[in-house]
Amino acid sequence: MSNFPSPTHSPEGLPGGLSVAPDRFDGIRRDYTQAEVDKLAGSFRVRHTLAEMGANRLWHLLKTEPYVNTLGALTGNQAMQQVKAGLKAI
Repeated sequence: MSNFPSPTHSPEGLPGGLSVAPDRFDGIRRDYTQAEVDKLAGSFRVRHTLAEMGANRLWHLLKTEPYVNTLGALTGNQAMQQVKAGLKAI
């Protein structure tokens, strides 16, 4: 018997109350149950906060912002000029 607390999962099955867009994983087939995941999960939850924040921000931008037409920058100077000109993507 371990002295560590057992992992807690949110109702969606994500550890630590993570939240994602409801349609983000539509069409994904999983051949395992939440009980199997809980059984194999460790007692210590590693959180990659910066990665989670970046992924959530990217997903939000992909779903809410229109497509940006751009040719891309070949140098850092061109990238800076594009940002100063108001482009949202490089």
